Amino acid sequence: MAVSLVEDGLNQIHSEIKAVIDFEIELEKKTKNHLALLFNRIQLSNDRVMVANGAAMQAIMQTSQEEIKVSRVLATKAHRISESMKKDSLSMRTVSPFVETVNAKQWTDIFEDCSMHDAISSRDIRSNEKLLQEGLYQNSAD
Repeated sequence: MAVSLVEDGLNQIHSEIKAVIDFEIELEKKTKNHLALLFNRIQLSNDRVMVANGAAMQAIMQTSQEEIKVSRVLATKAHRISESMKKDSLSMRTVSPFVETVNAKQWTDIFEDCSMHDAISSRDIRSNEKLLQEGLYQNSAD
């Protein structure tokens, strides 16, 4: 009878150890599943952040492209202004030696004559200066 009690006790212990092992295996599976779900949630959150960052980056790149286009237009206009200023400078250098020799009345006549055209071109000024030098300039109103 003592042997059967020991045998029953050992079977009871074996049964409890098997239940603990089964519980451990089940707990390990659940822990792995929870960790996998947690990893997926973190990955999903990271993906959403990446998509938002991508959209923001796209907006930044489009704005940058528009800024480049505007800069290019401004550079072109600045170049044209520079060329125009260079031409004006050349015209002024051409005119300046004669400024002192021509009186105010003659300048008024020259500009009135030139204002009949849409704009005063450097060619008109130079031709009138040449006439002034030769003493041949006369206002068309005279």
